[in-house]
Amino acid sequence: MKRLLSLASILAVAWVASCAHSKDRLSDSEPAPTPDKGAEDCTRGTAWVEADKTCNLCPSGTYAGSNGATTCESCASGTSSPEGAAVCCAPGTGVAPSSDPAAAETTCTECVAGTYGTSGGACTACAAGKYSPDGAASCSDCDAGTSSLAGAASCTACDAGTYSLVGAPSCTACDAGKYSSKVGATSCSDCDAGTSSLAGAASCTACDAGTYSLVGAPSCTACDAGKYSSKAGATSCTLCMPGEYGPSTGATSCTICPAGEYSEFAGQAVCGVCPPLTCSLAGATICTICPAS
Repeated sequence: MKRLLSLASILAVAWVASCAHSKDRLSDSEPAPTPDKGAEDCTRGTAWVEADKTCNLCPSGTYAGSNGATTCESCASGTSSPEGAAVCCAPGTGVAPSSDPAAAETTCTECVAGTYGTSGGACTACAAGKYSPDGAASCSDCDAGTSSLAGAASCTACDAGTYSLVGAPSCTACDAGKYSSKVGATSCSDCDAGTSSLAGAASCTACDAGTYSLVGAPSCTACDAGKYSSKAGATSCTLCMPGEYGPSTGATSCTICPAGEYSEFAGQAVCGVCPPLTCSLAGATICTICPAS
């Protein structure tokens, strides 16, 4: 009988140890069960959906201003909100970013200059080419002759030598051959004949003697051989007169043909040599029979 009791005691101890070991293995391999989720877990901007057992973001046009909401409230007339909002805001106002990502801001503040608010979300910076001088429901286009970077409270007039159209994000340099002499230009003007300009010019420069230009020229052109321009600002070149010649381009004057040579017509680049038995004085237009010596 004693031997039977002793055997029973041994088996009982082994069973208890086995159960403890199994419990330890269970705790190592399986996570502890978590408590059921409920509406109290929903943060502002979300509401509890019992059917899904989850917190859903409030749709746009609604809000949940406190934690643990079971429904999203509709925005009042004249206000709006984006998805997941904790408050509805009027145009020209918005919510400031929250330092706590888990909590949405619940106060609407006027958008600062250079931003706008339309949907009840955060105020948005104006795009380049637009501006808002104070809290606004939208940004305005910059006037022609001005421009702006993103987030501008006002637009800046274009510098001389540049121009812009309405809503320009930046001013554009005038093309070569054009200019704008004043600040805030809405277009560029052609350079007059006899002048030229590089790109971005505030004024045009007179052509040097020996060159000329037509209206809107990006650069001045050298006079061809046989022609010249003696003064700055020429709009065309003049033909060398008979008895003269112009041997090179860009001339400011013509050269008289030397004795023994001639040029019968205007615009000659070289003088002709008198044939045998004929002679000419300097600046001759023809050769004549040489006088008997």
